[in-house]
Amino acid sequence: GEMGAWPARLLSASSLLLVATCGLPSQARALQAQHCTRARAGHSLARSRVVAMDDFPDLPDAATSSGTENSDLPLHTPKGFLKDVQERKLKEVEGLMLLPEAREDGPWTMLLNYMVPEAQHRFTDAIRERSDEGYLGVIADVKRSSRGADGKPEELLPGGVGVTAMAAGAISAGADAVMMSADQYWHSGRASDIQRLTQLLTGPDVTASSSAVPVLGKDFIVHPLQIAQLVDAGACAVLLVASLLGPDLELMLNTCTVLGIEGVVEVHTTDETLLAIESGATAIMVNRRSRATCEVQADLAVALGALIPGHVLSLACGDLGRRDESEHEMEELQEAGFDGIVLGRALTTGGDEPKRLIRAVKANRLEQRAISWGRTTNSGGSIV
Repeated sequence: GEMGAWPARLLSASSLLLVATCGLPSQARALQAQHCTRARAGHSLARSRVVAMDDFPDLPDAATSSGTENSDLPLHTPKGFLKDVQERKLKEVEGLMLLPEAREDGPWTMLLNYMVPEAQHRFTDAIRERSDEGYLGVIADVKRSSRGADGKPEELLPGGVGVTAMAAGAISAGADAVMMSADQYWHSGRASDIQRLTQLLTGPDVTASSSAVPVLGKDFIVHPLQIAQLVDAGACAVLLVASLLGPDLELMLNTCTVLGIEGVVEVHTTDETLLAIESGATAIMVNRRSRATCEVQADLAVALGALIPGHVLSLACGDLGRRDESEHEMEELQEAGFDGIVLGRALTTGGDEPKRLIRAVKANRLEQRAISWGRTTNSGGSIV
């Protein structure tokens, strides 16, 4: 299909969260497991149809079922640190289900119940525009804190600097997109941060170039309701961590399709990369840093990048721009065919260094590089 076309994917019924059935907040885990069960049961409908609960056979009542105790309701359980993440996030989902936005007539439920007539691809388009010209696209990863070596949150931002100001600074330096975290525990973020940024980017005083900057919503997503929350806040794409979701990844990608946004899949291993491709991912982000151990493998991105098909947007992240050999790393990723990179901790050093780094990356043009779909650009930038 064309670059801007969504895959002709059939949607699982579970891609649509019917919050009217979620009145028991203590059963978020069981409800999540039920979503996964429906997805694996093979119930699917054409994209043009709105799903109703009556379309599917009865499942065990959420009030009497446990996603961990009932073998008929399997729930993917990640290992190590991500197991703790999953447990914490499922508890957060219980809280989200109590909010007015999650009622039957609330905005999150309405988003999930009705498929958008037309999908948007602002995130991919912004990065592709740069890579097609021979440059790396730059995504600024903005968050107040991050997981430290001890597994606890570690403050990142320089004193007195807010996330909106940091994002605005990155955009003024030339960032092509912003990844804003809504995770509260590890990143000290919230969905309102995304809302404030998108309002800033669409305000009356913003320049045309800044207003076009897409916002990627970041959270440890384990449930469709989280995706609806990020979209309602203004995100045009969301991050999906393959190691956290496992076989439930396709379910979340289907949810993104329903909402008309892009799901960017984060991977760290060969198996996760292949899972993302098989699940229909249109954008894959290779994280050189392991979510489980925090260790960085410098050569991982190039190795996994070779597995990503040309029609899939390819991104790299994980400790980029913080080493003496960072310029060499950027060139290596560029030559390997990556469309863009994510800069995170490297933008929290304070002073003018973050802006200098972004401008340096954007100024480095590969005179002739392989572009997705097998195209190349000549020194003048035109497609040959």
